[in-house]
Amino acid sequence: VGLTIVTIVFTVLSALLGWIISAQFVRAALGVTERGVIDLGIFFKKELLGPVIVAAFLLAVIQFALAVIGVVPLIGWLIQFIGSIVVTFFAQFYAYFVLDQQQAPMESIKSSFSFVNQHLATIIVLFLASIVAIVIGALLCGIGLFIAIPVTVMAHAYTYRVLRGEPVAA
Repeated sequence: VGLTIVTIVFTVLSALLGWIISAQFVRAALGVTERGVIDLGIFFKKELLGPVIVAAFLLAVIQFALAVIGVVPLIGWLIQFIGSIVVTFFAQFYAYFVLDQQQAPMESIKSSFSFVNQHLATIIVLFLASIVAIVIGALLCGIGLFIAIPVTVMAHAYTYRVLRGEPVAA
């Protein structure tokens, strides 16, 4: 019982830290696409971290519900597999909407779903290219992830700005 509690606590703390780091990368990428330069202080800003964490938590609850459904053999596995991919794919821009448009958590998830749906072909290519870049980075003993992850976040920020018709800094 004690080990389970410790595991749960560390899992929650790891998830929170991951969400915060991801939000800061998104914030930096949005800053670069807006101003053309990166300000190192941007990684230490706390504004709008709460809504990003709440939105990420809501998505984690959805993924957990899909995992529970996945307990059912065959059909549950299929629902979990397809559902997880769909949720991940359509919600990939939620943090951009929270940090750039200052949207509420649920509104940012809805906006992400709508945004991806409106630009499906372009975002499918972006999503697949991002997966390829991250897999290649991981195959290079993980060292390549130090390049692949920031590049994919920047690609998402650039795509977000361009598809919304916003100017992108040169």
